[in-house]
Order: sequence, then structure tokens, then C-alpha cells
Amino acid sequence: MLNIPVARGWTSSRDVLGFYNSLSSSFNSSATGLYEFLTQLHSETKSTAEAAPAICLLDEFNLSQPEHYFSPFLEMADPESKRIITTGDQTSPFLEIPKYLRFLGTINNDESVQSLTPRMLDRSAIISFDDFELDYDISLSPVKSLDDLDVTAISGNKFIEIFTPRSLELPQDIDRTLRLIIDTLREEKPEFGPSISVSFRKIKAIRAYHSVTSSMYIDSRFAALDYAVCQHIIPLLNGYGQNFGKRLMQLSYVIPDEMELTHKMLKRIIDIGNQNMFTYGFNI
Repeated sequence: MLNIPVARGWTSSRDVLGFYNSLSSSFNSSATGLYEFLTQLHSETKSTAEAAPAICLLDEFNLSQPEHYFSPFLEMADPESKRIITTGDQTSPFLEIPKYLRFLGTINNDESVQSLTPRMLDRSAIISFDDFELDYDISLSPVKSLDDLDVTAISGNKFIEIFTPRSLELPQDIDRTLRLIIDTLREEKPEFGPSISVSFRKIKAIRAYHSVTSSMYIDSRFAALDYAVCQHIIPLLNGYGQNFGKRLMQLSYVIPDEMELTHKMLKRIIDIGNQNMFTYGFNI
């Protein structure tokens, strides 16, 4: 795992990765350590040995505009990506990035940071911690010895295999609900203000999430879809005007009561938007 504190003012990949210095004929890596991290992962792709999963955490991800410094990695959000990074280094011009590398970013929503653009939102799953209970007690059972722990290491390839969807097909009622949500947002009606297009990439991500996690949620049939909509669709709900507020209200009518988390987040967007001159947004 690599932890990178994002600095304000990053404008290109050279801030997070580094650059090739033609004067010294060498690659000057950034102080973030990402170049060395990716170099190690590149060497693992050439080996037949199993490697561990890799996570890169970008702390304060939107302190600088992510599309600027993170642009070489955005293309990796697509499964069809070749996962190749061009370094400019003559000795190692390309770095092959294994599928078991995952990027996580922590963000805040205030005037000191950059707003996530539709391009970034389309490639991200946003998990909100606004409702985290401060008085929530965490109890850990003490372990007397490491010998008492039943821990089995998992390889990066196994990690990907476990979380790979077996099918993108949804149960009929779940599929119908997802289509209603998408159609309500896409519908071109002046009385509902500007429409919101949910991309094929988003739809595919929601279907994949449901395929992998639906068996984990046994309390509610709509729980997996509830979490998926909160992560992939709710962050897209940004717009202005009373008519757009009507679209959001129409959306609340087609969402099943079982999707409690989606209803709660949508109600918050509507209520705050009505109080702020009909300016609606997930990040407001």
C-alpha cells in the first residue's frame, strides 16, 4: 500500500509520477514514491510468482484537479484498458500496471477543494461517510498470540477473481427498478428541467456491483441496488431550477421504499436545494 498526500497546485502527472530530464538523461521521480511503486508492480507482471494486492491511497484527492495530475490513470477505469503508462524514460518507456492495483481517494466538499467533474464522477464510485456515527463503539477481541490468528494471505490475482462479476444480468424486479431510475433522469421534458444521462459505464458498474454483493445482503432484496445507486447515480444529481427539483421528486417516486439509503440521500439533496435558491447537488 502506498499513501500519497495530494498537494494543492498539482497540474500534471509529473507532480505525482515524475518526468524524464533530457539534460541529465535520467528519469526524475516524484517524491510521492508512485514511480517506484509502479516500477515494482511492472516487474511483478513479468514474473510468474503470485503477488499481493496493491492499493494506492490519494489523501485529499480533490485538493488539486484530479483530471490534471491523474489523467494517465483515468483510462484504466475501463476494463478494455491495456493498463500501460508512458513514462518518457528512454530506459523504461512503458510500465505495465496489473489489474490488482486499485486507487482510492479521500475527498471533502467545501470551498477549499476542486469539485469532481462529470468525467471523474463517471469513472468513480463515491462512498459517503456523512452519516458515520461518532459514538459508534468498535470492539476488538484481544489476540494473545499471532499463532491464534487464522490468517491466509491472498494473492492479487485471487483478489480480482473474487470480486469479478459472474454475470451482468439482474433479477427482473431489480432490472425494472434500475431502468425506471435511469429513464426518469434521462427523460427529455422541459417541465423537469435538464436531464441527466447515466452512461453505459455506470450501468455496467452497477450491474457488476449487484452481481458480486447481492448474496451478502440477506435482509433486503434491494440492498445491493440501494448501495450501488448511492455510489454511482446519486453523485450525478447536480442541477439548477425548480423544474430540476421536480425531476428529483419524480425520481423519489420510482425508488422502492426498501432503498432507504437512496431515499435519505435524495431527500437531503432536495431539502438543501430548496433552501438554496433551487441549487441542487450531491456536493452542496
